[in-house]
Amino acid sequence: MNVVLRTRMTVEEFLAWEARQEQKWEFDGFHPVAMAGGTSEHAALQRNLAISVGGRLRTAPCKFYGSDFKLRTAHTVRYPDAMVVCAPVPRGSTYV
Repeated sequence: MNVVLRTRMTVEEFLAWEARQEQKWEFDGFHPVAMAGGTSEHAALQRNLAISVGGRLRTAPCKFYGSDFKLRTAHTVRYPDAMVVCAPVPRGSTYV
């Protein structure tokens, strides 16, 4: 029996790999996971979050980000539907 042993991909390896892909991928800490396409209901949910949460942040130093901006942790990379970031984000960043 042939067994293929895969080594765990690092976050840095994933980010370099994903930059060359045409579709969005998340990283679960071990390997890439393809992102499913959205629906009109999902887009409406994100729009409502952006309106209600984003509107409350007008006078705060925090900013609302949607699902086109990555959230990187020590071992994963995700595209959350919505997140609020209260730290400076450098221009051109692809993740926080």
